[in-house]
Amino acid sequence: MIKKEREILISYGFLIALTTLILNDLILKSQYPSWITGKLSDFSGLFVFPIFWTVFFPRFKKTIFVLTGLLFCIWNSPIIQPILNWFHSNQIWIDRTIDYSDNIALISLFVAFRFMNTEIKRKVTVKPIIISLISLFAFTATTLPPRERVTYSIVKKYNFDYPIDTLCNRLNMIADKYAAKYDEHIKTVSNGKTFIFEFNQDTIYQKIDLQNVTKNDTINLISNFAKIKVWGNDSASTLELIETLWYKKMYKDKDYAKKSEKKFRRVIIKELNKN
Repeated sequence: MIKKEREILISYGFLIALTTLILNDLILKSQYPSWITGKLSDFSGLFVFPIFWTVFFPRFKKTIFVLTGLLFCIWNSPIIQPILNWFHSNQIWIDRTIDYSDNIALISLFVAFRFMNTEIKRKVTVKPIIISLISLFAFTATTLPPRERVTYSIVKKYNFDYPIDTLCNRLNMIADKYAAKYDEHIKTVSNGKTFIFEFNQDTIYQKIDLQNVTKNDTINLISNFAKIKVWGNDSASTLELIETLWYKKMYKDKDYAKKSEKKFRRVIIKELNKN
C-alpha cells in the first residue's frame, strides 16, 4: 500500500461512505426499517468495498471492481442459499434477504471507480491503518446475526388529568404524525384505521374509532412497538403499558426491557403530556 493510494482511505468521500455504512447497519436499519435504510448499505458498501481492496492491490483494480459486482449479484440470489444453510447447520449465522431491486446499487461501482481517478485534495489527519481496521469491521456488519423481535412484560401505568376521549385523540395524533413522517413506506387498510409497512406488511398501529369511545370503555391496542390498554372517564384517564417489543441481535441474551420502556416514555408518554 503506497502513500499515494492509501490517502484515499482518509479522504472525505471514503470516510463519509464508510460512516454511512456503519451507522446504517448498526443503528438505522433496526430503529428505522424502511426501503431507504435497506438500500443505503448496498450503495455505501459497493462504494467502499472495491476502493478498500484496490488500495492494497492496485494492480488488480479492474478485476476487483468486476468481482465485487459479480459477487454482489450472487449474494443477492438463491444460488448461495445451500452454502448459508451449511453455515447455519454449524451455528455460523450469516444471513441476507433476497431483493433483486438491490442491484440498482451497482451504480456505486461506477462512482467509486471514477472517484479513485480523482485527485484527493481534502483528507482527514488519521493513520490509514486505523481506517483499514474500521473498514474490515464494516464489511462484516451486514452479515452479523439478524435481529429478532422480542417482547418484554412491563405492566406500568401512566395517569393523565384529561378525559379518555382526549387521550384517544392524542394517541391517534401520534400515529398520524408517524405515518406522515414515513409516508412513502406506509399504507393504510381497514378504511384508514390500520397503518402497515409496505415492505413487510407488519401492522404499525390501529387507530381508535373516536366516535365509539365512551367513559366505560377499556381499549386494547397493539402496535409494532408496544401493547397497551387505556381507560378513563370525563375528567381523567389512564394508559397501562403491558409489554414492549424490541429488536435485538439473535442469540444474544441481553435484556432490553428498561431501554424499551424508556423509549416508550420518550416517544409516547412525553407526547401525551404536551399541552
